Amino acid sequence: LVEITRQRTGHPLATLFARPARRATRPRPDAQACAALRAALRRSWSGKTVLAADPAIVEALEGPLAPALEEVNRRLGLALELAAEPGRGGYEFRQG
Repeated sequence: LVEITRQRTGHPLATLFARPARRATRPRPDAQACAALRAALRRSWSGKTVLAADPAIVEALEGPLAPALEEVNRRLGLALELAAEPGRGGYEFRQG
């Protein structure tokens, strides 16, 4: 009769998965900027529309995502106005 045993080197999986997250993670600014553009295309707009967002999101839309912003503006038939608001966690659309 032979018995095979395995030495456990770490914590049980149940303990690892039951732990709360150490810190909440936010999506990257470029991912949030793309989400804002997709949301803008799903809505119907009339008049002046402002996209109020975290400065990092606005920076992404004015930088590497500028062509995507231009395409969204073309499809909407109006220009989204960008407003950087420090301390804002994401983005919000305003009619005005």
